[in-house]
Formats: sequence, C-alpha cells, structure tokens
Amino acid sequence: MRAMGRRDFLKLTGAAAMLGLLPAAARAQSRIVPGDGDVLIVVDVQRDFCPGGSLAVPDGDQVVPVVNRLAPRFRTVVTTHDSHPPDHSSFVEQGGPWPPHCVEGTPGWEPHPDLRVKPDYQVFKGRDRELDGYT
Repeated sequence: MRAMGRRDFLKLTGAAAMLGLLPAAARAQSRIVPGDGDVLIVVDVQRDFCPGGSLAVPDGDQVVPVVNRLAPRFRTVVTTHDSHPPDHSSFVEQGGPWPPHCVEGTPGWEPHPDLRVKPDYQVFKGRDRELDGYT
C-alpha cells in the first residue's frame, strides 16, 4: 500500500465528487447506525477547502449536508480544523507547496457556513509555523 499525500488525496476526493460518488455516499448514510462507542470525525470542512476557497476541493461542499444528517446520530463528534499563522512554512511565500489557506481569523479559516455540527471536541492543527500538521 502506498502512502498518499494531501495533494493526491484532494485530487482523488474531488474526482470522486465529480464522478457522482458522493451522492451514492449520501444515500448510503441512511443505513449508518453508530454504536455507543463510535465517533464521527469531521475533517477540515472549512471555507478555504470548499468551492471559492484558496485551496478548494471541487464540489467539496457536497459533504456538508451528509455530515449534517449524520452528526446527530453520534454520541461523540470531533471536528478538525486547519489553522495556520499568516507566515506558515507550508505556504508558497515561505518556500512551501501550498497557497495561503485557513489562516486563523480569516473567512477561509471558518467552517463552511452551512455546517450544523456541534462538536464535543475540536482539534486545531497547523498552528506551529514550522510543522505541517497534516490530518
């Protein structure tokens, strides 16, 4: 099994959305019945990763209604958030591969405006200027 980098992952998930695989996932979610110990982890559903954002995944916002329907079924919900300082080392201006994104306190850092999840725990990653903080 080969490790997948973030860029490849974003391309793959964007392709899945474009091929119509996410609507199938939305239909499948109606059959999900979590157990008492199950946790829903919602990863980086932020404006900068959705259409119009600085590091957008094509059709990335299609996950929002699915998450909104699933979250109330889980006893525990965890959200993760990319959360960078303006001079983060992963940004192109600092020699990194990424455009500035999810800069703490900016509109792109905020959760998608239609996301209706009340997390029990939040994980903020990427705050250290020198560490990538990949999920």
